[in-house]
Amino acid sequence: MNLANKIAAFILRQAIGEVGDKAFVLIERYYTDPTKALPKAIDKANTQTWRVIELALAGDSMMGWLKGKMVSGVERGILGPLKEWVQGQGEDFRRNCLLDLRAARQAGLLTGAATGQELVAAGDFTRMTDPDAVLDGAQALMVEVGAALRIAYPNLARFLVDANGRTGALLVSAFGYFLRQAVASQPGLCDEIQFKRLSQIWHAQAQGWEALGRLLTEQGEALAAELERFGAGQAEIKDMLRKVLDRLPESARRGSVSPRLSASLRSVADVRLFEELERRLNALPTEQHTPEILDAVGRLAMAVGVFSQAEAHFAQSAAQPGPESTRAEAYYNTYRALLEQKRWDDALVALLAAVRLDPERFALFPLTKYTPKRILGAGGFGVAFLCEHAYLRRHLVIKTFHTEALERDFDEVFREGEFLSNLRHPAIIQVIDGGYTNESHKQRPYLALEYFAAPTLDGYLVQHGCLTVLQDLSKPIHTVYMPDF
Repeated sequence: MNLANKIAAFILRQAIGEVGDKAFVLIERYYTDPTKALPKAIDKANTQTWRVIELALAGDSMMGWLKGKMVSGVERGILGPLKEWVQGQGEDFRRNCLLDLRAARQAGLLTGAATGQELVAAGDFTRMTDPDAVLDGAQALMVEVGAALRIAYPNLARFLVDANGRTGALLVSAFGYFLRQAVASQPGLCDEIQFKRLSQIWHAQAQGWEALGRLLTEQGEALAAELERFGAGQAEIKDMLRKVLDRLPESARRGSVSPRLSASLRSVADVRLFEELERRLNALPTEQHTPEILDAVGRLAMAVGVFSQAEAHFAQSAAQPGPESTRAEAYYNTYRALLEQKRWDDALVALLAAVRLDPERFALFPLTKYTPKRILGAGGFGVAFLCEHAYLRRHLVIKTFHTEALERDFDEVFREGEFLSNLRHPAIIQVIDGGYTNESHKQRPYLALEYFAAPTLDGYLVQHGCLTVLQDLSKPIHTVYMPDF
């Protein structure tokens, strides 16, 4: 549900003085007018209205700033009651409510209607003639809006519905005042849309809205800067991230992401903390999404098992300007998040992007000798790549390994590979080659194995069911399945 549509429809049905089809025709006429006068007026009123709510949530420092701008009377008459109620809920609620508001705005819930039909669909346009009925209707509207917001934006929903019964009336009153001012600047609109009844209903607050309107117009840029300063900024997010990342092993806090990080934090509290950080990150302007913050939130997403979000944050970090080594690590971490989602093709693209920027760190095997074609599978111990030998032009499988997951010296694995390479049997996969990508430091081990086209064991079981003992003994294993990690 779009909040702006609901509120605009409620205001217009009181102001137009028409019902049913006449109201529909009037609204659609001004939405199809080349000047787009009505959409512009609604958008302006909507922006100013939510800015007022943001002022009420911005805290004591913001109120001090407002007094310096000669609007202390507005604080007492309009913002004061809201401020008093918010203070009674605690500082965490105020801050989280402000974050909810900004996140809902970024999600497009607080923007105006795209067409007249959308606006008409948001209200029945049965006009209320009794002022008390209008006030009751405003409160009922906020209850409806709050119910729609309760799951994704619980603090904002509570603010709209529960602020001592004042929020609904004040929110609708602000929208009505600012829409009236916007319409007054459009003579064609002013001829047909009358706000006399609304003016009488909201008369007691008119001077306060006038003062706020001047402030929003004259001090717009300064006000926006102050609100940002009193909102959730980078420092707050970094502090929350530091506290949760401190619970991870030292090796998981920096450098390339390892499989051990995946879903290592599983409690409900950890997941909720991640969701809160996501909301706070979304409330920040995009230009404040630094690689440092994106990387840390991405690691937390990996740790709680939300791999699609981890991928999105790592990819955004990789796309930002910066040192090639930093971007390469972000691409590699994107690759790790994509592996967890079994998106093999996308994972290979991300890995090769990391290798192009920093081959010394992220080439998992000699790419000049083995050209990767696709990823065959991945698991806790490593990843299998289908490759083509650069000189022999034959397909083979390169298996790379996560040495920290093996818990033994990889030289032992090579010794076993040596024994296997000397064995010949239809059920044994031939070991062709092996080594360390970085020989001097014995880093990033790999094995080259023969390749044969066959379904995976998972795929075979899905199609044929479990293997019998007779099948296991009577058929060479490689005709039944290709081993997966």
